[in-house]
Amino acid sequence: MKFLLILIFAVSFIGIILAPNTFAVTGEGGTAFVEKPIYEVSRYEGALVKIFGIVENPRGGNWVFATMTYPNGIMAELKTPNSKQGPYEIFTLVDYDNLGKYSIDIRFESKNIGIVTFEVVDKYAKPTETVVEPKIETKPLADFVDPNLEPKYYVERYTLEPNYMSWFDTNYPEYSIWDAIGITETEYLKLVKEISGEPSVVPNWIKNNAGWWAEGQIDDFAFLLGIQYLINEGVIIIPPTEDMAESVTEQIIPIWVKNNAGWWAEGQIDDSSFLYGIQYLIKSGIIIVS
Repeated sequence: MKFLLILIFAVSFIGIILAPNTFAVTGEGGTAFVEKPIYEVSRYEGALVKIFGIVENPRGGNWVFATMTYPNGIMAELKTPNSKQGPYEIFTLVDYDNLGKYSIDIRFESKNIGIVTFEVVDKYAKPTETVVEPKIETKPLADFVDPNLEPKYYVERYTLEPNYMSWFDTNYPEYSIWDAIGITETEYLKLVKEISGEPSVVPNWIKNNAGWWAEGQIDDFAFLLGIQYLINEGVIIIPPTEDMAESVTEQIIPIWVKNNAGWWAEGQIDDSSFLYGIQYLIKSGIIIVS
């Protein structure tokens, strides 16, 4: 008996050294090992699973029984005679039709040796890609915001009062107005449209100018002169003041404004998106309204 326990320990130890990924158990009736924790199969190629170990008091010719549970829950009985010395081996085939985790409950006489497990996987399966959702950083409300007031109140002031816009932009450069009052840019644009009323139809010649400007066929100055027309006709809403006059500066126009103009000319964005870029030019002092 002492010799058998030493032999069981030695087999277990050697199995761990030679096959570090082997799943193994040592129970009251002996030991059990599965040769590999994972078996790869394909539609045209199966795999031979080997379960092995040593039983106590073999008595020569007694059966070692095993109940194999498939991934779908179906069970199959396996058995093999042991040798007079105690070692045993059980072999079974697995295939592509039964992918997943298997368990095998091994018994000898009235004793339970234990349960070993292994997994059958698709040899050519692509690794699962982990999709990382982008984190949307939300800023806290700016300290001037009264939670009892509707966002529309602040959008109206920002849109219609140049002094308020200037105050906000100077004191809260890290914020956009929509972030400051806790709404999205889309919600902000909807409110602007609601406040300004339905915009006038933009003349086709302005759209032609925008396309030519985006392609470099006319210069910035010529394009901005056309924009003054939009202001004069009320297509872009500017708070009225006495003796209003517009002038065009020589500041550089951001490339995204020119891209917007080209997309608008091609019908890829709507009038509101284009006019938003023009409002930026006014806000930035590239078109000066006095």
